[in-house]
Amino acid sequence: MIELAEICRIGSAYLKTGKRDGRKLIAAVELFRSPDAPSIDDLVAAVGATEGCVDGWLQWSDDKKWSPSWYFSDYGENMFVVGLAAGEDSHEHVFDDPTVACAHFIVKDIEDYGRILDARRKSS
Repeated sequence: MIELAEICRIGSAYLKTGKRDGRKLIAAVELFRSPDAPSIDDLVAAVGATEGCVDGWLQWSDDKKWSPSWYFSDYGENMFVVGLAAGEDSHEHVFDDPTVACAHFIVKDIEDYGRILDARRKSS
């Protein structure tokens, strides 16, 4: 099973290569759906311990070009926003800690990726 640090590095690897690692994303979906799913506190600790994690996931979010989707933005002045861009169903959560915001974004984005995978499997 994938480790939290590897999930954190998905973002930083994307920052370096511009490529999304589908195998690691699938492994992350499986971990978050497992009976041993990590807590948000575990993920916050892993984000804080992984160099480049926040910047990588910020870039990951900024480069997303589809909707509906979750986003993660740095508005400056210690204001970080995690939100869902989905027309009338859009909403945002504001954080003052980038590590906490990033952890919440990772959970939401991985859950969303899982829903995309489920839809693809049903249609094939």
